[in-house]
Amino acid sequence: MAFLPRLPRLNLTQKIYSPYGPRPRRSPRLIKAWIAALVLVGLLTYYMTSQHRETTRAYANKLTRGQGWEEDRG
Repeated sequence: MAFLPRLPRLNLTQKIYSPYGPRPRRSPRLIKAWIAALVLVGLLTYYMTSQHRETTRAYANKLTRGQGWEEDRG
């Protein structure tokens, strides 16, 4: 018979996730990362809508109505 490595004993009651049990705490680092990502998306959205309004409108018209650039109108 071949030598089999000994497996560690695991307490499976602590490893299995239960929707009725207490939820694990979120790390402050993860929360800060999410907040930073949302702020970045907000700033990029503000920048695109305020500084590049005509370019954004042209892209939106091209995607929604099929028009927006003069060279495509023929």
